[in-house]
Amino acid sequence: FTDWLVFNSELEFEHAGTGGGGSVSLEFLTLDFLFDPRVSARAGLLLLPMGLVNEIHEPTFFFGNERPEVERRIIPSTWRENGAGLIGKWGPVHYRGYGVNGLDASGFSVDGFRSGRQKGSRALAEHWAFTGRVDVDVLDGLLLGGSVYVGNSGQNQLDDDTGRPIPDALTTIWELHAVFRRWGATVKGLYAQSHLRDADDLSIALGLGKLEGVARKMNGGYAEFAYEVLHRFFPDGNMTLEPFYRYERLNTQKEAASGFTRNRNFDRRFHVVGLQLKPHPQVVIKLDYRNIDSRGELPIPDEVQIGFGYVF
Repeated sequence: FTDWLVFNSELEFEHAGTGGGGSVSLEFLTLDFLFDPRVSARAGLLLLPMGLVNEIHEPTFFFGNERPEVERRIIPSTWRENGAGLIGKWGPVHYRGYGVNGLDASGFSVDGFRSGRQKGSRALAEHWAFTGRVDVDVLDGLLLGGSVYVGNSGQNQLDDDTGRPIPDALTTIWELHAVFRRWGATVKGLYAQSHLRDADDLSIALGLGKLEGVARKMNGGYAEFAYEVLHRFFPDGNMTLEPFYRYERLNTQKEAASGFTRNRNFDRRFHVVGLQLKPHPQVVIKLDYRNIDSRGELPIPDEVQIGFGYVF
């Protein structure tokens, strides 16, 4: 609207519309009040500033057809909630800090927090949370940072199936990350961990079986390497071709709730190797192979995926 009052939003057509199980929704919607580069304000339906994918989650910005599983199960990207807070930059330091409505613990499961997202629409807000992030431009091409989320998730409700009260379920998620981009190479690394208080009471309230309990602790991380090969032959072109490899470890059953048993099928390792071709910076074609190894007895087939994406 003006130099200091800026509106941003994304309208999403999920799974091609509403007729076949898809939806139309807001991915985010914010008003920024840019008072000063060091301290400004933001309010609306906010993308939580956690991890390397959630705030910039379009297919042109991450390698592979699937986002890293750590950033889907522990950091449940794409994750947006209603709230407001402060943003700014002091020299090489960038920060964001928001107060947002908390997660809904009735959606937590053996496989993570993904179904606990409220996404803004009719969000329960009996419990609120704080999320914050700091990034530092350490050297040319090197960024280091971390983020945290803390808040109760019970929302003072009863479980629909058991009729039992959902406990407060204090939820803490934190992560550390690093990104290096230079000389055609991209190297990324992330480690995330969560702690859930009342995990045993929550699992009982949800009526979960001994191998289905929501874990008291989850953790995971990944390392990723890519190299752009065309710049050596066409230094002035904007087409890129990047072979990449990602190793990922995810355990959404790192520490089981009291009275429940760790389900080792959710202690998994991922090897992903592929190619990413961008004929234009806003268009991407992807091909990758995923090998998934579970520490439990559940066999998981390998996957070959091909896709394309764009932003405009």
